[in-house]
Amino acid sequence: MSRTQHPSRRTVLGGGAAGLAGLAGSTGLAGCGSGPRAAGDIAFWGAGGDDLPAQTRFLDAWTAANPGTRITASQVPAGSLNYGASIITAVRGGTAPDVWLLDRFTTAQYAALGLLEPLDPLVEENTGLSVEEFRSGWLRFAVDEASYDGKLYALPTETDCRVLFYNKTMLREAGVDPDELDPANGPVTFDRVLDMADAVTRRDARGNYERLGWIPWSDEGWPMTYSFARGATYFDDSTCSVDLLADPVLHAYEQLEEWRDRLDFAKVDLFLATYQPASGPPSANTVFTGRRAFVTATPWWLSQFAKYAPDLDVGVTHLPVNSPGDRPYTWSGGFAVATPKGSSRSKEVWDFMTSYAGADGQRALLGELKRLPTRVDVLSDPSASDPSLRFFADELQHSTSRPPLPAAQVLWDATVDAKDAVLYSRTPAREALQRAQDRVEPQMSPYCPFRLPEGFGTVGV
Repeated sequence: MSRTQHPSRRTVLGGGAAGLAGLAGSTGLAGCGSGPRAAGDIAFWGAGGDDLPAQTRFLDAWTAANPGTRITASQVPAGSLNYGASIITAVRGGTAPDVWLLDRFTTAQYAALGLLEPLDPLVEENTGLSVEEFRSGWLRFAVDEASYDGKLYALPTETDCRVLFYNKTMLREAGVDPDELDPANGPVTFDRVLDMADAVTRRDARGNYERLGWIPWSDEGWPMTYSFARGATYFDDSTCSVDLLADPVLHAYEQLEEWRDRLDFAKVDLFLATYQPASGPPSANTVFTGRRAFVTATPWWLSQFAKYAPDLDVGVTHLPVNSPGDRPYTWSGGFAVATPKGSSRSKEVWDFMTSYAGADGQRALLGELKRLPTRVDVLSDPSASDPSLRFFADELQHSTSRPPLPAAQVLWDATVDAKDAVLYSRTPAREALQRAQDRVEPQMSPYCPFRLPEGFGTVGV
């Protein structure tokens, strides 16, 4: 991973304290701790970052429609989304929020640690539906991610997918017809994208990059992303084992080795340090300045293009495949709202959660934020979403998700560290993955026997 990557949504969600001061009206602001609350009050963790304006409008509208209820919205440090330090401290100290917006992929991990309350009793108490009937309102993979040990622990808010953006102007100037990348033609191969990227690439007299067609490992170009092209699963239910040396995973990391050598990783790093320094503003990203033609990214980038490079002629297509005729693939993530141990789990809390993660909240929030709905009724309603998101919504039929294991964060961190080892230390792919396997396996084994939800990976569009 380059040291100068464009920040991800997980990084910016924490936001800044100054920005959070903008929460106004009936929506209060607090620090990360939540002390005793009056009846009807709801402590909500998860406001901030680029989401703040839309969140503020929704929270204020909701409290206006629910007099007598006050929402105290608190900043959650970005690190706690990944590692749970703040929520662990709050639960143990008796200061947990009522509602927590968390990375959905880690729901099983937090549930296994005893930090979350199952929602099944609230479903049965408040809806008159069975839990299975209630779950059917959201995309299948999203509620699977939000579940653990047969119970529902969170309500999915939004989702995304990984795609390939490309600069049409740069391709035309290099003599490449961008219409070849029209998704109606199906996905193109990795080799073809690299050839197009080579046509765009320019070096100076010393051989250093001035323009670079594609950095396959940047942004959302994780080896895990490309491993799904060959059907990687990462977990075997029958043996309750993580397999990071399976052929699809190993192939993705061997592919990374080839790209590292083909592009000369040191020169790529120099290119980014020169034209996209870590200290620079987001607008200095080499994709926005026309120095990089391709980027593997998510729909969230639509808002970034509009903000930092509105005049770029940008197209979007499927992720590259290994061989001509291979089917499209992608993967999806997103967030969810849960009730930590210590939540009041009151009727007001339930109403807020089901509104925020339900059709009303998704219609109000996601178009502006360039996210995809997880509610089936919103996703299927053309009038309910931004037309610019239609291609991404259609990609969900090809999508899977990371396996929501009780050791989910360890798995993710280990695969990212293996990527860095291959790039920075030139560690052989098999050796890097063996280290990752040795790291994840002992963290997962205490939870065995464990099975993923039946039919896991089904999107359910």
